[in-house]
Amino acid sequence: MIDLAAFGPPRSLADLMGHEHIAVFGTSGSAAEVEALLADHGRSVALYFDNNRAKHGTEFRGVRVAPAAEAAAFARTGGAIIIAAAYQVEIARQLIEELGIDEARVFPFVSRMFAGHFGRRAIEPYLERIEALLQRLADEASRAYVRALVRFRWTMAPLALERNPKLAGFYHYDAPGLAPAPGDHIVDCGAFTGDTAKVFLERLKGDATVTAIEPLARNYAAMADWIESAGASVMPVRAAVGAEPGEAVIAACEDPADPRAHLGAGIGETAPVETLDRLFAGRYGRVSYIKIDIEGFELAALAGARALIREAMPKLAIAGYHVPSHLWEIPEALDAIRPGYRIYVGHHPSAPYECEFFCASDKRAVAAA
Repeated sequence: MIDLAAFGPPRSLADLMGHEHIAVFGTSGSAAEVEALLADHGRSVALYFDNNRAKHGTEFRGVRVAPAAEAAAFARTGGAIIIAAAYQVEIARQLIEELGIDEARVFPFVSRMFAGHFGRRAIEPYLERIEALLQRLADEASRAYVRALVRFRWTMAPLALERNPKLAGFYHYDAPGLAPAPGDHIVDCGAFTGDTAKVFLERLKGDATVTAIEPLARNYAAMADWIESAGASVMPVRAAVGAEPGEAVIAACEDPADPRAHLGAGIGETAPVETLDRLFAGRYGRVSYIKIDIEGFELAALAGARALIREAMPKLAIAGYHVPSHLWEIPEALDAIRPGYRIYVGHHPSAPYECEFFCASDKRAVAAA
């Protein structure tokens, strides 16, 4: 059972916005996502902090960059500090334990996508489903990680984050039967510029084939260039993956390759939408492994792959962090489509708040089904 009271008081975006001034620790690309969220609430970044001495005294996105040593004084004047860096726990310890800043003034990375992940309303109404998920998971490392993730979302405290020690690398969870094997056909949904396909092929020393599905034209073009130059055994498909075939608008920023591009209404780039069932009709048994990371539309992709999953039961790696409820909804959806999967929960190697599911068939459960 999860005892929310033991976690301490919940915090949400409203607690962050209640501070007089807001600074950001870290001058990476993720700072732009924090700025956009603050702008939505009529706020701006008062100051940037960074541990890189070369940046001290310079400006980042038009705002002064200060050394971490100044953060304590900033906090004493009513300021809050958002950590916009991969090293959430390490920087939180620096601010709280080394510089003596009140933990209530230190917040984790938060963006438009993550804003709804935190606080009482994000956890309490769904506690029964979260506890059912804990019972459903295949190992204690996954359960311990999810408990820590729930505590993190409840308290909005970076120090609550814990890494799953079974996470062995990019889309690599250390448990039997989860990883792509030599000779596998890998389907990469949300292939971006081919980064995941490249990792899988390198691990398997080229002994695999990949179907790489990417909707955004500039990402697709960059991926096609890499495939041609590397001679990689990758079949590119320009499409979004969804529950039904059709067309959709892909909302993306102006960056040359936008990893946060997603289906959405309004201004954007039109792309075809395909289902995995249609793409691989008649060839389900040849699909061994499916990775799905499509910015919040993972449930739609699963809905469009019902037949494939039921018949072939491929290994799965599914991003589960774009929507708060995906933490429990994705396993529930998978069980509804095809009971008999072993389900583990890991995370992105550099971002333990970005949870990911790793799934493989449990032969005993399948035989009993």
